[in-house]
Amino acid sequence: MHKVYIGGVGPGAKDYLAPVAKKIIEESDCLIAGKRHMEQFADKDKEKIYFKSGNFDEIFSYVKKNKARKKIAVLVSGD
Repeated sequence: MHKVYIGGVGPGAKDYLAPVAKKIIEESDCLIAGKRHMEQFADKDKEKIYFKSGNFDEIFSYVKKNKARKKIAVLVSGD
C-alpha cells in the first residue's frame, strides 16, 4: 500500500524545495494542488488534480479509491 504525502512547496520556487519534498514529488504518480502551486510542476509527466472551490469531496474520494495503488502527493503552501 502506498502512502499519501502532504508536502509543503515553500515560497513558490523549486530552488527552495526541501530535498525530501523533491524526492516525493519525483516518485509520485499523482500530484494534487492548487493552480498556483501546480505551475511549478507543469513539466512533470504526472497525473495532476487541481484543488478548486467545492471539489474537496471529489478529491477525498479519489484519494480513498487510489491510495492503495498510487503514490499521491498533496502539495500545499509552506515548508
